[in-house]
Amino acid sequence: MRVTLLYFASLREIAGMEKEEVELEQGMSLGDLRARLTQKWPAMATVPFVFARNQEYAGNEELLADADEVALVPAISGGSGEGGGGTAERISFDFTQGPIDPRPLEEEVLSDEDGAVLSFLGVTRNHHEGKGVETLSYECFEGMARKQMLAILHEVMEAKELGKIAMRHRLGEVPIGEASVVLTISAPHRGPCFEAVAEIMDRLKQEVPIFKKEFLTGGGEHWVGDLPATP
Repeated sequence: MRVTLLYFASLREIAGMEKEEVELEQGMSLGDLRARLTQKWPAMATVPFVFARNQEYAGNEELLADADEVALVPAISGGSGEGGGGTAERISFDFTQGPIDPRPLEEEVLSDEDGAVLSFLGVTRNHHEGKGVETLSYECFEGMARKQMLAILHEVMEAKELGKIAMRHRLGEVPIGEASVVLTISAPHRGPCFEAVAEIMDRLKQEVPIFKKEFLTGGGEHWVGDLPATP
Protein backbone atom coordinates (compact mmCIF):
# COMPACT_ATOMS: atom_id res chain seq x y z
CA MET A 1 0.00 0.00 0.00
CA ARG A 2 1.11 3.56 -0.69
CA VAL A 3 0.97 6.17 2.08
CA THR A 4 1.82 9.88 2.06
CA LEU A 5 3.86 11.13 5.03
CA LEU A 6 3.90 14.79 6.08
CA TYR A 7 6.66 16.17 8.33
CA PHE A 8 6.39 19.38 10.35
CA ALA A 9 8.63 21.61 12.47
CA SER A 10 11.50 19.72 14.17
CA LEU A 11 10.55 16.47 12.41
CA ARG A 12 10.78 18.18 9.02
CA GLU A 13 14.26 19.35 9.96
CA ILE A 14 15.30 15.81 10.94
CA ALA A 15 13.85 14.19 7.80
CA GLY A 16 15.11 16.96 5.53
CA MET A 17 11.81 17.07 3.67
CA GLU A 18 8.19 18.16 4.05
CA LYS A 19 6.50 15.24 2.31
CA GLU A 20 7.16 11.81 0.84
CA GLU A 21 5.25 8.82 -0.47
CA VAL A 22 6.26 5.41 0.89
CA GLU A 23 5.34 1.81 0.15
CA LEU A 24 4.27 -0.10 3.27
CA GLU A 25 3.16 -3.66 3.96
CA GLN A 26 -0.53 -4.41 4.42
CA GLY A 27 -1.55 -4.61 8.06
CA MET A 28 0.97 -2.08 9.35
CA SER A 29 -0.12 0.08 12.26
CA LEU A 30 0.92 3.60 13.11
CA GLY A 31 3.06 2.08 15.86
CA ASP A 32 4.86 -0.03 13.25
CA LEU A 33 5.37 3.11 11.19
CA ARG A 34 6.78 4.94 14.21
CA ALA A 35 9.30 2.13 14.76
CA ARG A 36 10.34 2.21 11.11
CA LEU A 37 10.79 5.98 11.08
CA THR A 38 12.81 6.12 14.28
CA GLN A 39 15.02 3.34 12.95
CA LYS A 40 15.59 5.31 9.76
CA TRP A 41 16.11 8.60 11.65
CA PRO A 42 17.24 7.83 15.23
CA ALA A 43 16.90 11.50 16.16
CA MET A 44 13.12 11.14 15.80
CA ALA A 45 13.15 8.91 18.86
CA THR A 46 14.15 11.96 20.91
CA VAL A 47 11.24 14.12 19.67
CA PRO A 48 7.79 13.37 21.11
CA PHE A 49 5.13 13.35 18.39
CA VAL A 50 1.67 12.04 17.61
CA PHE A 51 0.09 10.98 14.33
CA ALA A 52 -2.76 12.55 12.41
CA ARG A 53 -4.26 10.08 9.92
CA ASN A 54 -6.31 11.79 7.23
CA GLN A 55 -6.44 14.96 9.34
CA GLU A 56 -7.68 13.23 12.51
CA TYR A 57 -5.46 12.46 15.50
CA ALA A 58 -4.87 8.70 15.78
CA GLY A 59 -3.20 6.30 18.21
CA ASN A 60 -0.33 3.90 17.53
CA GLU A 61 -2.71 0.93 17.40
CA GLU A 62 -4.64 2.27 14.38
CA LEU A 63 -4.09 0.32 11.15
CA LEU A 64 -3.01 2.04 7.96
CA ALA A 65 -4.79 1.76 4.60
CA ASP A 66 -3.81 2.43 1.02
CA ALA A 67 -3.79 6.15 0.07
CA ASP A 68 -3.73 7.32 3.69
CA GLU A 69 -2.21 10.70 4.49
CA VAL A 70 -0.24 10.54 7.74
CA ALA A 71 1.10 13.67 9.42
CA LEU A 72 3.76 13.54 12.13
CA VAL A 73 2.71 16.20 14.64
CA PRO A 74 5.29 17.31 17.24
CA ALA A 75 4.67 19.82 20.03
CA ILE A 76 2.20 22.53 19.02
CA SER A 77 2.48 26.23 19.74
CA GLY A 78 0.59 26.19 23.03
CA GLY A 79 2.10 24.75 26.16
CA SER A 80 2.33 25.25 29.86
CA GLY A 81 -16.02 20.24 8.64
CA GLU A 82 -16.96 23.91 9.04
CA GLY A 83 -20.13 23.01 10.85
CA GLY A 84 -23.56 24.36 10.24
CA GLY A 85 -26.77 24.83 12.15
CA GLY A 86 -27.00 28.52 11.23
CA THR A 87 -23.64 29.47 12.77
CA ALA A 88 -21.39 29.36 9.68
CA GLU A 89 -22.26 32.87 8.52
CA ARG A 90 -21.42 34.21 12.01
CA ILE A 91 -17.85 32.82 12.07
CA SER A 92 -14.76 34.05 10.24
CA PHE A 93 -11.32 32.42 10.49
CA ASP A 94 -8.21 32.60 8.33
CA PHE A 95 -4.42 32.43 8.32
CA THR A 96 -2.34 35.39 7.20
CA GLN A 97 1.33 36.10 6.51
CA GLY A 98 1.27 39.78 7.51
CA PRO A 99 0.44 41.96 10.51
CA ILE A 100 -3.10 41.65 11.90
CA ASP A 101 -5.18 44.79 12.55
CA PRO A 102 -7.97 44.08 15.08
CA ARG A 103 -10.08 47.07 14.03
CA PRO A 104 -11.55 45.54 10.84
CA LEU A 105 -12.39 42.38 12.82
CA GLU A 106 -14.21 44.45 15.43
CA GLU A 107 -16.20 46.18 12.68
CA GLU A 108 -16.94 42.76 11.17
CA VAL A 109 -18.50 41.32 14.33
CA LEU A 110 -20.35 44.35 15.72
CA SER A 111 -24.09 44.71 15.26
CA ASP A 112 -26.82 46.81 16.88
CA GLU A 113 -27.92 43.74 18.86
CA ASP A 114 -24.61 43.47 20.73
CA GLY A 115 -23.67 45.13 23.99
CA ALA A 116 -20.11 43.85 24.10
CA VAL A 117 -17.17 43.41 21.71
CA LEU A 118 -14.01 41.82 23.07
CA SER A 119 -10.69 41.55 21.20
CA PHE A 120 -7.82 39.38 22.41
CA LEU A 121 -4.33 39.75 20.95
CA GLY A 122 -1.62 37.17 21.54
CA VAL A 123 1.66 39.03 21.00
CA THR A 124 5.34 38.09 20.87
CA ARG A 125 7.17 38.89 24.10
CA ASN A 126 10.93 39.33 24.47
CA HIS A 127 11.51 36.50 26.94
CA HIS A 128 10.52 32.92 27.70
CA GLU A 129 11.55 30.80 30.68
CA GLY A 130 14.34 33.21 31.61
CA LYS A 131 15.82 33.47 28.10
CA GLY A 132 15.72 36.47 25.80
CA VAL A 133 13.65 36.09 22.63
CA GLU A 134 14.37 38.07 19.46
CA THR A 135 11.47 36.85 17.32
CA LEU A 136 9.07 33.94 16.74
CA SER A 137 8.13 31.98 13.66
CA TYR A 138 4.93 29.97 13.12
CA GLU A 139 4.00 27.22 10.69
CA CYS A 140 1.05 24.84 10.60
CA PHE A 141 -0.58 21.80 9.05
CA GLU A 142 -2.97 24.19 7.36
CA GLY A 143 -5.70 21.86 6.14
CA MET A 144 -6.11 20.12 9.48
CA ALA A 145 -5.54 23.30 11.51
CA ARG A 146 -8.26 25.18 9.62
CA LYS A 147 -10.70 22.28 9.99
CA GLN A 148 -10.05 21.94 13.73
CA MET A 149 -10.15 25.66 14.43
CA LEU A 150 -13.48 26.07 12.66
CA ALA A 151 -14.91 23.10 14.56
CA ILE A 152 -13.83 24.67 17.87
CA LEU A 153 -15.37 28.02 16.93
CA HIS A 154 -18.66 26.38 15.96
CA GLU A 155 -18.81 24.39 19.19
CA VAL A 156 -18.25 27.51 21.27
CA MET A 157 -20.75 29.51 19.22
CA GLU A 158 -23.45 26.87 19.68
CA ALA A 159 -22.80 26.57 23.44
CA LYS A 160 -22.85 30.28 24.32
CA GLU A 161 -24.96 33.35 23.63
CA LEU A 162 -22.70 35.09 21.13
CA GLY A 163 -23.14 37.37 18.15
CA LYS A 164 -20.19 36.77 15.81
CA ILE A 165 -16.59 35.53 15.97
CA ALA A 166 -13.71 36.75 13.79
CA MET A 167 -10.24 35.22 14.21
CA ARG A 168 -6.92 35.47 12.37
CA HIS A 169 -3.67 33.59 13.01
CA ARG A 170 -0.38 34.76 11.57
CA LEU A 171 2.17 32.43 9.97
CA GLY A 172 5.85 33.10 9.35
CA GLU A 173 7.89 35.53 11.43
CA VAL A 174 6.14 37.53 14.16
CA PRO A 175 8.47 40.21 15.64
CA ILE A 176 8.44 41.35 19.26
CA GLY A 177 5.27 43.26 20.15
CA GLU A 178 3.28 42.11 17.11
CA ALA A 179 0.24 39.84 17.24
CA SER A 180 0.39 36.20 16.22
CA VAL A 181 -3.34 35.72 16.83
CA VAL A 182 -6.29 38.08 17.08
CA LEU A 183 -9.67 36.86 18.30
CA THR A 184 -12.68 39.20 18.32
CA ILE A 185 -16.11 38.23 19.67
CA SER A 186 -19.39 40.12 19.98
CA ALA A 187 -22.31 39.24 22.24
CA PRO A 188 -25.36 40.86 23.85
CA HIS A 189 -23.55 40.67 27.22
CA ARG A 190 -19.87 40.75 28.27
CA GLY A 191 -19.82 37.49 30.29
CA PRO A 192 -20.11 35.09 27.33
CA CYS A 193 -17.40 37.07 25.47
CA PHE A 194 -14.85 36.54 28.26
CA GLU A 195 -15.80 32.87 28.64
CA ALA A 196 -15.59 32.24 24.89
CA VAL A 197 -12.18 33.92 24.51
CA ALA A 198 -10.72 31.82 27.33
CA GLU A 199 -12.10 28.55 25.94
CA ILE A 200 -11.11 29.23 22.33
CA MET A 201 -7.54 30.24 23.21
CA ASP A 202 -7.09 27.27 25.54
CA ARG A 203 -8.29 24.85 22.89
CA LEU A 204 -6.22 26.51 20.15
CA LYS A 205 -3.10 25.87 22.23
CA GLN A 206 -4.11 22.32 23.19
CA GLU A 207 -5.54 20.89 19.95
CA VAL A 208 -4.65 22.74 16.75
CA PRO A 209 -1.48 21.72 14.80
CA ILE A 210 0.29 25.08 14.73
CA PHE A 211 4.03 25.02 15.50
CA LYS A 212 6.16 27.77 17.06
CA LYS A 213 9.91 28.32 16.90
CA GLU A 214 11.72 30.79 19.16
CA PHE A 215 14.85 32.62 18.02
CA LEU A 216 16.85 33.50 21.11
CA THR A 217 18.86 36.61 21.93
CA GLY A 218 22.54 35.96 21.27
CA GLY A 219 21.86 33.03 18.96
CA GLY A 220 20.10 29.71 19.12
CA GLU A 221 16.62 28.58 18.18
CA HIS A 222 14.20 25.88 19.27
CA TRP A 223 10.67 24.61 18.80
CA VAL A 224 8.43 25.12 21.83
CA GLY A 225 5.12 23.77 23.10
CA ASP A 226 3.49 20.51 24.16
CA LEU A 227 2.01 17.56 22.34
CA PRO A 228 -1.60 18.15 21.27
CA ALA A 229 -4.47 16.77 23.31
CA THR A 230 -5.67 13.66 21.43
CA PRO A 231 -8.65 11.32 21.92
